[in-house]
Amino acid sequence: MDDIVADQIGYYRARTDEYDEWWFRRNRYDQGVERNAAWFREVADAEATLVAAGPRGNALEIACGTGLWTRHLAPRVEQLLALDAAEEPMAIARARVNAPNVTYLEADIFSWRPSERYDFIFFGFWISHIPRAQWLGFWKMLADALAPGGSIFFIDNSLHPDGGISTSDHRQSGADEIETRVMNDGRRYTVVKNFFVPHELEAELAALGWRGWVRESPEFFIYGSFTRVSPDPQVLAELAPLLETISGSEPPAAGDVDGCRRYARQVFAYVTEHWTPAEAVGVERHELVVDDGATLALDWYYPPAAEHPGSAALYLHGGGMILGLEHVGELFDLMVRNYVATSGVPMLVVDYRIAPEHPFPTPVEDCYAALNWLAEHAQTLGVDPKRIGVMGDSAGGNLAAAVCLLARDRGGPRVAQQILIHPMLDDRTTTPDPLLLPFLTWTYDDNITGWSALLGNVAGTDAVSQYAAPARATDLTGLPDTYIDVGGLDIFRDEDVEFARKLSDAGVPTELHLRPGCMHAFDVLARGADVSQRAIADRARRLRAL
Repeated sequence: MDDIVADQIGYYRARTDEYDEWWFRRNRYDQGVERNAAWFREVADAEATLVAAGPRGNALEIACGTGLWTRHLAPRVEQLLALDAAEEPMAIARARVNAPNVTYLEADIFSWRPSERYDFIFFGFWISHIPRAQWLGFWKMLADALAPGGSIFFIDNSLHPDGGISTSDHRQSGADEIETRVMNDGRRYTVVKNFFVPHELEAELAALGWRGWVRESPEFFIYGSFTRVSPDPQVLAELAPLLETISGSEPPAAGDVDGCRRYARQVFAYVTEHWTPAEAVGVERHELVVDDGATLALDWYYPPAAEHPGSAALYLHGGGMILGLEHVGELFDLMVRNYVATSGVPMLVVDYRIAPEHPFPTPVEDCYAALNWLAEHAQTLGVDPKRIGVMGDSAGGNLAAAVCLLARDRGGPRVAQQILIHPMLDDRTTTPDPLLLPFLTWTYDDNITGWSALLGNVAGTDAVSQYAAPARATDLTGLPDTYIDVGGLDIFRDEDVEFARKLSDAGVPTELHLRPGCMHAFDVLARGADVSQRAIADRARRLRAL
């Protein structure tokens, strides 16, 4: 196979002057008006799809050839490295695209390794020339080269198209398909030419940790777009000591509430041990007696009096519906102190009752009662009742969204904003996504445990209330301005993105942040990572806007 790869490079060196003849259907590649028109229609569609894929930032083009695709990439990216194994076609590319943001590099594509990461990677008519023995290494190189949140786009020939290249003796050679290419002057070269069926290629790349799609044009091309399922490197580095600390603990099985509580205590004990409390934040203890006679603890966190802005937020803590402040109180004390210190906005925290001891609707009714208490005591607390927000993370994000629905539907206090941090919105998220499984900090089993504790046998059925699972709400009109952020490696990603879309469709001003390479609670478990600091700053910005 090494001899064939060498012959393949020799072919593209020798074919430099013919390549554009083939692409532009000139001389012996001219197939007549009708066939040429069909070719150029599909070329235009492929070029438009590349543009729609969003070339951006720091980009890499592999096997740039004569620059036919470089000309579409260069105007749309900040920097472009155009890589090819042959200098002869690159000389034409340099003349075709002589742009200051383009760097050309001759290198063996199979041995080249990236020295930086790229936001967008493109390769045209290349993957069909990769020997199967080099296949895994090539995609590993792409994974190393792709920046978090980056994407790749490729185009290639569809299965044995009538593309006008003179070939003969297409045949199988071991794991590869090879064929003989004939030049204008009669010289012959052997090249690797592996064709792909779109759905089979999608499945093969999914098994390697890529998410995306492959499509086929009517006659000539396949093209695809993929992103890498991989954690943010800073987040992963910050998580490493924690993961080592808990490595000997067996994750709890679905339905094991006590096991989840023990596991969470271990994780959050490590986090709080390494967290220095924010200074100059005061705390007052209050009590709330709810309709069933239970007494709930309320903690009012406030900045120095001189900084009081007149706004406030009800903060509803996370915990999968099964962790109360008795389990996570120390962690959320640190979190809320940090939000108050960073934003200057005071916060009320309610120790709502949790499942399974107190199933739906008790948790959300406790939280709604806390909102009413805050509105009723606004004057005493120095708060403008029209400037109250509701904020929550994970299960607390669920409760925040449900409280806003209740306030709208019951004519309750006017909520100025809802700030939802990786909210747990949909009881139907129980089918594992295999690409996410290696990165989960809140697992599908955990999710089953939490929802089953809250809803019992009703979970997953049409009987679930929108006040239990806000993703089920069909009317989102009239809800407050909304902020949502979620990690790309969080099982709540899809339901949160969909909830943001439905809010926007309903006319609710909605700000959505999808944090690439971040798992559930990344901002707590890896606080020092740049993406965590950006997320916390974004939330503080929204709090200051109350």
